[in-house]
Amino acid sequence: MSVDLEEVLAQENERGRSLEPETSEDEWRKSRARSLRRKAMTASTRLSYSLRKRNTRVADSEFASIFIEDVRDANEEKAVNSFRQVLLTRDLLPDSHDDYHTMLR
Repeated sequence: MSVDLEEVLAQENERGRSLEPETSEDEWRKSRARSLRRKAMTASTRLSYSLRKRNTRVADSEFASIFIEDVRDANEEKAVNSFRQVLLTRDLLPDSHDDYHTMLR
């Protein structure tokens, strides 16, 4: 009985080995590197294509710039101007923030 069990185990071992491809670790690394390189090139191509496509879409548009009417509330404008004066007297207002809408926010 033990002989039959050993034979079955040996046959299963042989089947398992025949299913596994015999590749060395070096070959595996090379194929992995090729695969990663291929994925990187594909991602790079997709990105550059999408950027190129986006740029042509914006350039072809007739209405690339949109004009927005500036509507100001009188009370808000008074508050912004008084706040601006306080900041100017204390020398706390940088030039980059000296804008009505920035001050309003």
